[in-house]
Amino acid sequence: MDSRERESFERELNDFTKWYALAFQRFLNSGDERYCDHPNSLFDGPACEAHLFCLRADEIYPDELFEQILTNYRRLLRGKSLLQLSIRQLSYTGRSVRHNYKAILEMAGTHRGTLLSNLFDRIYSFFLNPVPAPSAAIKASPDATD
Repeated sequence: MDSRERESFERELNDFTKWYALAFQRFLNSGDERYCDHPNSLFDGPACEAHLFCLRADEIYPDELFEQILTNYRRLLRGKSLLQLSIRQLSYTGRSVRHNYKAILEMAGTHRGTLLSNLFDRIYSFFLNPVPAPSAAIKASPDATD
């Protein structure tokens, strides 16, 4: 990303995180709020109306949650959402080289960084040295009945 695209990404990340913090707090409070929406539906679709960001009666915006998520967004936001926010900057019409999610995932898979390499190593280790299942030799107590 160039500096202009990075600024746009950070602006959209901030707006997305504002929505996400509110949606997630509502989900925690009532369990019926969606917090998994695609970033495009927030920024481009009919859902981008102001009511998504408006507080309900007697609702207080979760400023602390927002700051916590924004400060540590790489760990606290969904990877799918971060990827789509990035794609918005890397695939717009008029960009000299446009990218899509498949190309980015392929590039990440073939040019693994430290975090992805560690993840792959842990997965390989799990399948090469699986945790043994509980022993079949453990018998039910004599008092147990079927």
